[in-house]
Amino acid sequence: MEQPKIERMLHFITLLADKRGYTIDEIAEKLEISRRSAYRYIDTFKNARFIFSYDNGRYRLITNKGTMKELADTIWFTEEEAYVIKTLIDELDNTNGMKAGLMRKLTAISDMTNLGDFTYNKTYSLNVSRLAEAMKEHKKVMLKKYSSAHSNDTRDHIVEPFVFTSNSIDVWAFDTEDNKNKRFKITRINEVQVLDSNWENAANHNAELMDDFRTHGDGCYHIKLQMDRMAKDLLSEEYPLSEKHISEIDGSHWLYEADVYKLEGIGRFVMGLYEHIIILDGKELKDYIMSIIEKMINDFLGSNTKRNRGEEFEPDGFAD
Repeated sequence: MEQPKIERMLHFITLLADKRGYTIDEIAEKLEISRRSAYRYIDTFKNARFIFSYDNGRYRLITNKGTMKELADTIWFTEEEAYVIKTLIDELDNTNGMKAGLMRKLTAISDMTNLGDFTYNKTYSLNVSRLAEAMKEHKKVMLKKYSSAHSNDTRDHIVEPFVFTSNSIDVWAFDTEDNKNKRFKITRINEVQVLDSNWENAANHNAELMDDFRTHGDGCYHIKLQMDRMAKDLLSEEYPLSEKHISEIDGSHWLYEADVYKLEGIGRFVMGLYEHIIILDGKELKDYIMSIIEKMINDFLGSNTKRNRGEEFEPDGFAD
């Protein structure tokens, strides 16, 4: 990307973070671009999950707090996004004058560890914004009409939210009723209401670590996989954080070696590409996959037997 265009995009971010907001004509004039290009900039940043407000013909970026100048509150990067951005910048030649400048500007507007998610879905973005506000202010929130797949009910939860997951789909919070940390899916929250009461259980806040496959748990399993090019490419594309654990064996085979906290995530990946992957190390993973295969065979045989007898068959559902 040309340096003038990068500078215009950074100018655009700074401009739209202003509380007053700007019309399309004002944006075009200040950036010295056409009205069509101004609209294209807005669409580009929406696709990059920035949140915009449109009021009386004026656009502005929405932060998770009232101060529009706090640009670090406006630009959140997930761990995966931060890793991809840093990788792209690192690929620039050290003699390229933009490299240091880009890193300085990105560092200035985001610490690259502030986890959150941008979306222009109004309800979702509002819930994310309120959760982020509660985290900064150490306030409790009420998750109104939260739909739980595990308990199969919909009810309110009063919690202390303290961190988003690395893929920004969930939020870790301390449930004040059950007195334990839980992971809540943001899409299942009907509304987030920030309460006046402060945290009371900060010492007990603890988010379980997430592995490369976005799973968490109490276990720790050392895994070593040999992959062909197809499996390697799919792994790095679907799970960007795995790339730092991939090394080349030769021109057609790669090694993935890392610890995972739960077997479900990596198990699904390996089973979906079993012809392209060899498990070199990971007895627990092999046992887990074998147990799933045996269950599938029994379920399939059972369903066929019941159908042959004319009985109704309802397959077991996977755990949510």
